Amino acid sequence: MSLKVRSNMVRFFAAAIMAVVFLSALPVQVDAASFSGGSGTKADPYLVKTAQNLNDMKNNLSSHFKLAATIDAASLGEFEPIGRLGKPFTGSFVCDMGTDGYPLYAIKNLKVYNHQGEWFNHVLGEAGPDYYQDVDPVNHMSLWEAAMFGAIKGASLKNIYVLNANITSTVVGQHDGVWKGGGKIPIPCVNEMATAVLVGIATDSAITGCTVTGSVKSASNITGALAGQVINTEVSYCYSNTSVQSTGYWHNGGFIGWINSGSNVQYCAADGTLDANCFSAPVVSTGQWAGGFAGQTSSNASVSNCYTNVTNTKEALIAQGKDYYSSVSFSGFDPNETPSGERFTNCYTTTKIKGITRQQSGFNAGSAMGGRANNSYVIAESGAIQVTFEAATKANILNAFKGKSGWNTSGELPLLTDLKLLKNEGMFVAGQERAGAVPTSTASGAASQSGASGGTASVNSGTTSDIGNNTSTDVSDNTSQGDTASEVSNAGTASEVTGDSNVSGNDTSVNNASSERRMVFIILSVIVCVICVSALALLLQLALKYQKAIRNLKNS
Repeated sequence: MSLKVRSNMVRFFAAAIMAVVFLSALPVQVDAASFSGGSGTKADPYLVKTAQNLNDMKNNLSSHFKLAATIDAASLGEFEPIGRLGKPFTGSFVCDMGTDGYPLYAIKNLKVYNHQGEWFNHVLGEAGPDYYQDVDPVNHMSLWEAAMFGAIKGASLKNIYVLNANITSTVVGQHDGVWKGGGKIPIPCVNEMATAVLVGIATDSAITGCTVTGSVKSASNITGALAGQVINTEVSYCYSNTSVQSTGYWHNGGFIGWINSGSNVQYCAADGTLDANCFSAPVVSTGQWAGGFAGQTSSNASVSNCYTNVTNTKEALIAQGKDYYSSVSFSGFDPNETPSGERFTNCYTTTKIKGITRQQSGFNAGSAMGGRANNSYVIAESGAIQVTFEAATKANILNAFKGKSGWNTSGELPLLTDLKLLKNEGMFVAGQERAGAVPTSTASGAASQSGASGGTASVNSGTTSDIGNNTSTDVSDNTSQGDTASEVSNAGTASEVTGDSNVSGNDTSVNNASSERRMVFIILSVIVCVICVSALALLLQLALKYQKAIRNLKNS
């Protein structure tokens, strides 16, 4: 064999070795081995038991998942949302219920930080030098969402608790354009931005029995606690106790930023705080939307059997009646829209807009502006404003809900019978089974409970004023809505938060199995490469012998 041939063979073997190394470094396609069980179908969902399992969900956007352990997501650092508008999550994520009316597991300490506004120099009211570089209105890939699920479509989220979350977006919310060089330039993706704990933008989906707590801080439009924007989506039996702060231009709500066309929100409640620029001049004078429950409810969307006790912390400077349909105690709405039916039914709000000294009086004639409401009330106190809602005392509100299905009226204010409020976040400890938790039927078979305890729940008859006195830490307590907002916001202690390091032996064995499969893949790759190289070497040798034989024949 000539020196040249040997040199070429050496090069070939070296290239083969490099190919093997490259193949071993490639990520293996995420399959059942990347989760803690299941096959990803609706009947046999992937089991999500670790922070890495949660992170891997973004690689399987059409699969079905079940939360099977309490997860401390702090180890993931800044979490990238599952699904985006350009490629939304289309599967399902559920959690089994305990007989005490709470899910068996929860996700704690999730952190989402959207840097797009920082990276592309977004400036409020102005077109920064790079404002449009990240805009892609055709493919919806501007990446302006910030939430655990950036965008979902045709999806189902059931009994998912996301606790002590920290959500931040630097994307700057604008109106329909920004000023540059003396002229106004339209922004094509102004309604594609959204910030919330659970979902940024939900389309054609169902969100049932979910609870969120923590903080949301956003510069973008369409900011809420549970969800930013819902479109043709059913939201039921959900609760939030979240600090929401937004400097965005429109659609900022204490529960949902924008309840858009075709959506139905029912049997939900919101506590917490709302600090939104839409409450302040000069932004609000242009007629944008903010509310203690929702920033805006569109004309063919509906809200029924819901209430909000969200505290507004933003000083309001509005003084003219024309603005009161825009930034209000429950939900803003567009007065130019004509609703197809009642927009609000069996709802009430105690939210008061800070700095407003006027009461509801004189603003009930909003039906002519398209804000139709039925049996819906705003507390008759200074700063409480909601066009079309009737101003009433606590006693009058309580009396108005007596006999209404789904409501308990034994306390100072009506409470939802089947909405289970979280008593103590400390009951969920990462890596541990919840004390006193007894599983009921699976989440997929418990739709009738809708994330609540149904008729088994007892409702605290305590009044709103003395709710805060209930400081029991009994995690098996079946008390329903009398639990205080301060109790809901009590996150687990540091020792509880770090409990994720205590992963069960089953999780470890699953991860070991995954590592073993990866090793088998690498070994098989090496074997295949060796066989291929050997076969090629044999062919080269045969070719050389053939050439030598031909030369000998010619010479003879």
